[in-house]
Amino acid sequence: MNTVEDILVKHDTAIAEIIEQNNALTDQNITLHKTVHHLEKAITKQAVYDANKSTFSPTLTSSIVTELIYGGLILAAGITYLAFIDVFSLSSYFEFLK
Repeated sequence: MNTVEDILVKHDTAIAEIIEQNNALTDQNITLHKTVHHLEKAITKQAVYDANKSTFSPTLTSSIVTELIYGGLILAAGITYLAFIDVFSLSSYFEFLK
């Protein structure tokens, strides 16, 4: 049987987890902005390359690929982190419902 104290503890735990989820979403938003930044840099470098097609630059091409890789890695890390938070938050939510 749940006492008032048990219910309050579960309630406080649920609120703490909602705050944690909100923080995770904020982190994910920052991650997406970083990803977009790297992709924008890659697109800009590609545009510079296209404008100067007469002079092929392996360094520029390498730089474009590097930006795309950085953007992809940041995005993958952010998605993994968010999925990790979601799994634990859902398990505690179901625990709260018991």
